[in-house]
Amino acid sequence: MSAEKVKVHVDQLRAVPAPIVGIGNQKALHAADQTREGTCISDKDEGVYDLETSNDEHARSVLRHAITFTHVNSSQGLTALAVEVVTGETEGNKSCRTCVLRAKATTAFKAGKLHLFPFGGSIVEIVPGEKKKVYQTNPSQIATIAAKITTGTLPVTSTRVVAKVAITRNYNIVSPLVDFNAKKRKFEEEDGLKCLRAVAPYWAILHAPPGEEGNMKFISKQVGEKGYNGQDLPPLKTAEASRVDIPYLTNTKLIQPGEFLLLPPRA
Repeated sequence: MSAEKVKVHVDQLRAVPAPIVGIGNQKALHAADQTREGTCISDKDEGVYDLETSNDEHARSVLRHAITFTHVNSSQGLTALAVEVVTGETEGNKSCRTCVLRAKATTAFKAGKLHLFPFGGSIVEIVPGEKKKVYQTNPSQIATIAAKITTGTLPVTSTRVVAKVAITRNYNIVSPLVDFNAKKRKFEEEDGLKCLRAVAPYWAILHAPPGEEGNMKFISKQVGEKGYNGQDLPPLKTAEASRVDIPYLTNTKLIQPGEFLLLPPRA
């Protein structure tokens, strides 16, 4: 038997509320209802929150803060530098299209008066036992530098920088140019140019060509981070105190306007 077809004009249609399947008249329980069963997600025997899960993020935050603090406070030198972009092609290697930044002085700097910090780099933890990752960039550039942070618990009244019992974590600070070139971005495009303009001059310091002498060098800077002191929020008896070791760049000799900032040639 064939089904009878019924034609209805669209103006004769009306909305009808439909029941929610599977719910019926049952009242939904609130997530905080004591009668609901839950599953513990902690991997500790006692089932409580594991503070160690936040240690890595805490270390990264302190390291990032120390780099940002030192970078911003060296702004007097930063505003006296001009950054240029070149590519492998302009250097005569048509098979290489990586973007290379270089920095030159627009004013004179006496020896030791210029300080540059690795602001804007990606922070990657160095895990003992894991295979060392290789970051590809132009051979004359700084691809990555090593930094470390030592953290321990101290009384808020202590004058020590780091506790006697402390944990040290090691990190690589990876140049933003590594990711820029890995994604084959182009400085000729507006988006690529905006990205390069935001790169700190630290990452534009090149190694001098073989046979030439550089005018910059690495120095390790230690920055103390006492953290929470209990003055503005509910008082605590202890706080996490950290010491950050950051390799920064400074000039070894007088740099005249127009001179490029160069590290010694690679060994």
